[in-house]
Amino acid sequence: MEKKIYTGAACKFYKQKWFCEKTSEIIAHLALQCPKPPPPEVHALYFEILNNESFNDNDNQSKITNHVERLTVTDDKQRRYSRALTKFFVTCGVPLWIIENPFFIDYSKQLYSGFQIPKRITLFTTIINVETATVTVIAEMKKKLSNETNLTLGLDEWTSPAG
Repeated sequence: MEKKIYTGAACKFYKQKWFCEKTSEIIAHLALQCPKPPPPEVHALYFEILNNESFNDNDNQSKITNHVERLTVTDDKQRRYSRALTKFFVTCGVPLWIIENPFFIDYSKQLYSGFQIPKRITLFTTIINVETATVTVIAEMKKKLSNETNLTLGLDEWTSPAG
């Protein structure tokens, strides 16, 4: 039985060479990593191929696109991330001006590029006020219910939280 010999592949835009049999590596390079990217139409084609996973390496290796979150963030995720960021600033005593520091912005974008970091004023006024109101409502409920006995809690999952 004769052994297969693979010569590899080379990027004609950056002159990088691969000595392997996986087409996914060159496609990922052209779509995401090439320092001298191909013309826009070629780049778009390889990006589309990568997104659709329409190539076949005949292996069980997971694709990079399965491990990377999308660049856009849903409104729900944006709220959750902003809330977590607010808790971080408040509970750790971090000065609010840090949120507008270019190094903090770069750090946050490296973690999740689609997250829109709120401005310091937005964080201080809107988000902290919402968190404070939530804590106040919970504290009032605990106070009202602390002396109750034989209490039953009902949950209606059909009703919208907005009312």
